[in-house]
Amino acid sequence: MASPASPNVRIEVDVATRHPVAPNLYGIFFEEIQHAGEGGIYAELIQDRTFSGLAYTQAFLDSDAQELVLGPSAFEGPVLSLHSSLHAEASHLSPKNASLTGSSSLAEQLWQHSENRALGATSQPVSWKPLGGTTLTLTKQYPMPDNGARGLAMRLASGPGELGGIINTGFWGIPVQAGHDYELSVYLRDPSSDRASPLSVSIALESSHGSHTYATAVLEGVDASWRNFRATLTAEATDSNARLALRLEGGEVLVNMVSLFPAENGVEGSISPFRSDLLTLLKGLQPRFLRFPGGCYVEGVTMRNGFFWKPSVGAVAERPGHWNGMWQYWSTDGLGLYEYMVLTEELGAEPIWVLNNGLSHEESVPTARITPLLADALDSIEFISGPADSRWGAVRAQMGHPDPWSLTYIGVGNEDCGKPYYVSNYLAFFHAIKQRYPHMQLIANCNMGNDAPTEMWDWHWYTDPQSMFNGRYTFDTMTVAKDSYVFASEYAVFDWGIKTIPRGNIQGAVAEAAFMTGMERNSEVVQLAAYAPLLANIAHQGALCPTNLILYDNHRHHPTSLQNAC
Repeated sequence: MASPASPNVRIEVDVATRHPVAPNLYGIFFEEIQHAGEGGIYAELIQDRTFSGLAYTQAFLDSDAQELVLGPSAFEGPVLSLHSSLHAEASHLSPKNASLTGSSSLAEQLWQHSENRALGATSQPVSWKPLGGTTLTLTKQYPMPDNGARGLAMRLASGPGELGGIINTGFWGIPVQAGHDYELSVYLRDPSSDRASPLSVSIALESSHGSHTYATAVLEGVDASWRNFRATLTAEATDSNARLALRLEGGEVLVNMVSLFPAENGVEGSISPFRSDLLTLLKGLQPRFLRFPGGCYVEGVTMRNGFFWKPSVGAVAERPGHWNGMWQYWSTDGLGLYEYMVLTEELGAEPIWVLNNGLSHEESVPTARITPLLADALDSIEFISGPADSRWGAVRAQMGHPDPWSLTYIGVGNEDCGKPYYVSNYLAFFHAIKQRYPHMQLIANCNMGNDAPTEMWDWHWYTDPQSMFNGRYTFDTMTVAKDSYVFASEYAVFDWGIKTIPRGNIQGAVAEAAFMTGMERNSEVVQLAAYAPLLANIAHQGALCPTNLILYDNHRHHPTSLQNAC
C-alpha cells in the first residue's frame, strides 16, 4: 500500500506589513496566594514569626481572653485548623462571583476543585512546637511598647532544671547552607520582676529531629523588660529541612517576633527583603509593569481580612499582620506597600496599585460610608509619589526612600462588577483621585459603559485550552472609542482533566500563545496583559493552580515554560 502524499503547504510572510505592539503590553501580576510572598519571594525563614497565625486559628487573637494554654491539638497535623467559631468565615468560596467573560473566577475554580474543602481547614502550616515538657501559653499580658501585633507573645515554661523550649520549622523546613550566615532577631523578656540574675536563652539551627546541630548562639541578659536580641548564625552543614530551636533551662521566658533572614538580606530584611533566586527569575522576565497586591487578596472574604496599606508600613516588628482569609494563611505584612514599591524599582517595572474600594467577597460597604477608604487611597498615593516633606512622603522617607516613586495606574477593586455599590463606589474613587491627581489612569473591573467613565478595565479569563485558543479573536471587534482600553490582568488555561497538579501541557501552551497573538494584534485596545498566578510554593497545603509560571520549594526553583503558568 502506497504511503499518502505529504501535504504541500506554502506560508508567505509579508515583513513589510507590521503592527505596533503596546510598549508596556507584558508585565506580571503578584498576589499573596499559594505562599507567593510568605514562604516565597519574601525572604523571611521563620513561619508565623509573631505567633499571630497560631493565635488567630485558635480564636484567641481578637478575643477578650488574656491567656491561652496550648494543648497537643494545637500542634497536630500538617496545617492548623480553624476554631469552630471561625468556620463561617472559612466557607466563603461559593459560586457567587460570575466572571465578566463567562468563565469562573480564580477563587471559585480553586474552591470547586480543591481536594481539601472541609470547614476548618486552612493553608497555615503547623510551624511552632514545644520541646520536651514545655508548656506554651499565648499571652497578651506583656505587651511590647509600640508593638502592632496586638501585644501578643508566647510564654515558655518548663520545670526546675528541665531543658525546655520551642522550635520553628519554617516554611516546610528552614534551608541552610554550609558556610553561610543567617541573621537572627528575637524579642525576649523575663515575666518575673524579682529574679536574682538575668536569664540566658540558647539558640540553635539544627536538623529536623534535633540530632545534628549546625549553628548555636547564647542570648544573655534577658531581664524583666522587652529587649531585642540579635545573633549571626553560621551553618556548619547544608540541610534544606532544618529547624530553629530556642532553649531555656528551667523557669519561664516570653518570646516575640522571631525572625531569621539570610545574611545577604540583612536583619529583618533591612537591606533587601526578597529571596534572591526568585528575584533573579522575575528580573529575567523583564516585566514592564507589576500589578499588586491582588487579586482576591485585596478584597478579603470580609473587609476585616482584606489588604489595607497603612498597617503594612513602618517598622517590620510593629506591623500587626492579618489573616489572609481568601487563601487561608497568615500574612505578616512584611511585604507591605513600601516593599512592593521597592520590588517594582528592582524590576524596573511600572507599578499598578490595586485598592480595596469597600467590597469584599461577602460584604459591600455603602458609598455613603467609604470616606475613610477614599482618604486611605489618597494617602497611599502621597506615600508613593509625594514629596519627602509631605505627611505620608515623610513616612516613606523615614523608611529609607526619600525620593518619590512614579505612579500612573490605580486599580479600583478586583472582580467587583455586579456587586452592590460597585458603580457608585467606583465613581467616588474616580472623582476623588482625579481631582487631586488628574494624570492618574484608573482601572475599572469591567467596561462600565454608560454607568461611569472607563479609562481602562480588567479582563480576567481562566478557561480550557480550546476556548483559550478560540479566544485569539476576542479583541478583533473592539475599538478604543467603543470599549476603552483593556487590561488582560489575569488569564490562563485551566485544564481540570489533569489530576496531578501543578503541571501543564503543550496543548495549553499553544492555546495561550494563540491568545497572546490576539492581544498583540489588537494592542491598540489591549494595552496591558499579565499571566496569573505568578508564583507557587509546591509545598503549599491548599488548592494549587494546575499550572504556574514559577514553581519552587524552600530552596529550589523551577521556572516553567509558558504553559505551566496559571
